[in-house]
Amino acid sequence: MKNQLKINQLKLTASHNGRDLTFMHPNYGPNTYANVKADIEKDNLRPAIMAETASLVHTAFNSIDKYSVEIKDLMRDRYLWIFTGILYVPNKGAYLQDAPKTRNGMLFMDESDLIKRLESGDSSVRHVPFGYKTESMSPLELGKNPYVIALAGEEGAEKLAQVADKHKRQPSYLRSFESVSEPLTRVSTLSSGWGLGGGLYVGGVSLGDGRSGCAFEITLVSKVFIMKTYKNLYSELISKDNFSLAYRRARKGKTKKFYVKEFEQNLSDNLKRLRAELMFHSYRPKPLESFIVRDPKTRKISKSDFKDRIVHHALVNILEPIFDPIFIYDSYANRKNKGTLAALKRFDEFKRKVSRNGKLNGWFNNNQIKGYCLKADIKHYFQTVNHDILLNIIKRKINDSKMIWLIKKILSNYKGGGRT
Repeated sequence: MKNQLKINQLKLTASHNGRDLTFMHPNYGPNTYANVKADIEKDNLRPAIMAETASLVHTAFNSIDKYSVEIKDLMRDRYLWIFTGILYVPNKGAYLQDAPKTRNGMLFMDESDLIKRLESGDSSVRHVPFGYKTESMSPLELGKNPYVIALAGEEGAEKLAQVADKHKRQPSYLRSFESVSEPLTRVSTLSSGWGLGGGLYVGGVSLGDGRSGCAFEITLVSKVFIMKTYKNLYSELISKDNFSLAYRRARKGKTKKFYVKEFEQNLSDNLKRLRAELMFHSYRPKPLESFIVRDPKTRKISKSDFKDRIVHHALVNILEPIFDPIFIYDSYANRKNKGTLAALKRFDEFKRKVSRNGKLNGWFNNNQIKGYCLKADIKHYFQTVNHDILLNIIKRKINDSKMIWLIKKILSNYKGGGRT
């Protein structure tokens, strides 16, 4: 987990919806829901909703630093208050509201107000009808559960499923009402080991009066967004470990190619020479080899020399962890854990959501729901993308002149385009 000291508090940064979200450490609590909320707001901070907490917890369960371990211990020994409230209404289902109000130490949610917010398109309010599964379930079922999606959003539900899968004990557990005889207002909780199976526990039945709950809070940022920049990356790029990794990735699936075998004949010397060229700025990429493919669209492909591909991988090893978290969630090309199959599954989810399988009330109802899909492509993108604009975007994050020099060297090697 990224962290940065500030006075007597620590900033914990987690990737959330394509941007960095900053939580303050240490946590607030243990105390009741209302008291923890009041303490957070007193310090001019904002309580975290479920979608945001899911990002924090997901980061913690994919890290091994002491702050991540502390968050996991907190979820195991106590539980997290989540500032997304639930109003269960008979025969209707659950209304979920981010950052609801409290009155007299208890959560307050009004159905008529929630309906108005829903009708106005307020994204802080959602509704899910009864019929969703509760109690024990697999991590996959948890991530697809309509209640969990309404609670945390699609990205948040997917992150919670991945967190659930990280738990040694299974299954996961969703504690929510399947039906109610009168309106009930409840607060959300998140913990580990409180369910019957001992896995991830997503709670939706607490009154908020327990005194073991804790919470992490979010800094209230100004309207001017200051993006984090990275310096002194070049020494990391040309390190032996990074080049060894870059070489292995460049040769993957190509071990029988003659140019790979030729490079490996003097592997140690070739890697040393390549690192020295980068170290002393004498590196010059070889001209690209171009050829035509038809699959079925006719395209011109430009291929880099194997030596240059090692440099490309060395660069990507450094830049990918910086830029990938800020890409939009539904971007699937050339990204880890994404790809064509994941894109098709995601498209199918959107298709079903928009069309509701294409029906309203029966086969012969004329009021069919139509969904539209825009298929588009940017013509000759790599030949026409403006290099100056691209470099300016990269410089917002990368404050290292040597890294920029190398990126320019690679871009300028393509003779077919790239406007400046």
